[in-house]
Amino acid sequence: MARSGTANVDGGSRGNPGPASWAFVLKDDADGEVIERTAFMGQATNNVAEYTALLELLDYATAHQFKKLKVYSDSELMVRQISGVYKVKNADLLPLYEEAKELIEQLQSFEIIHVRRELNKRADELCNKSLDAEEKKLGVAAPEKKAKAKPTASPAQKDLRERCLPLIEFYAEDWRNGSPVKPFSEMLLKELLNAIEGKNSED
Repeated sequence: MARSGTANVDGGSRGNPGPASWAFVLKDDADGEVIERTAFMGQATNNVAEYTALLELLDYATAHQFKKLKVYSDSELMVRQISGVYKVKNADLLPLYEEAKELIEQLQSFEIIHVRRELNKRADELCNKSLDAEEKKLGVAAPEKKAKAKPTASPAQKDLRERCLPLIEFYAEDWRNGSPVKPFSEMLLKELLNAIEGKNSED
């Protein structure tokens, strides 16, 4: 019995090229069964990983009597190449493209659609899961995030702060009470300038 399905595919490389993985999530349109597959694939580029994900999906689909497929991918390049909008010029991608087209020809209908990454979330999660598992197996620790050092005030800055803050607090209180002797901003500015220059207010 011919089956139809809806799938999401994703491939990723940490380093591009670097450690890479592929994943697909295939839902049977008839009974809602969801098939998820993912695997680490060694060193590869992002684009090779994306094509590998599509090939793995097509291999599985044709082997399990899926004749109609609608596929979602966040790889705009691959989607446009498979759709015939872009030509495949990269020597590494050409054989993958040709293999994918041969498998697609075995289907009764096929559609591939570009989506944003957030709409391809589960396939992306599976890719990262495979990469994380491989890194853990190899003992590769995730880089630690260094806390940003807080700037340390110099003795001169601390002294200036100690002299200026009381002035600000004093005039702010006076202003709130509505009884400044002179315009608040003028007096505060004068006192702050005196403090910065190390003068006494009586000078």
